[in-house]
Amino acid sequence: MIQFLYHPSLEKEIGKMAKKVRMIEESFKAFEKLCDRQFHPENPSQCIAPAKLHRVTRNTT
Repeated sequence: MIQFLYHPSLEKEIGKMAKKVRMIEESFKAFEKLCDRQFHPENPSQCIAPAKLHRVTRNTT
């Protein structure tokens, strides 16, 4: 399972946005679940189509 760590200022911004955007916290939880399935280190399952997701294969610098 992937562990998500949010910067304190981002958590503060999410708190501010929660007053305006109804389901922002649920949206972040859904994003975490999606990333956990897509990028699982041992058993990834494709949720996002390859055309929509581009992986970096090497550093270009």
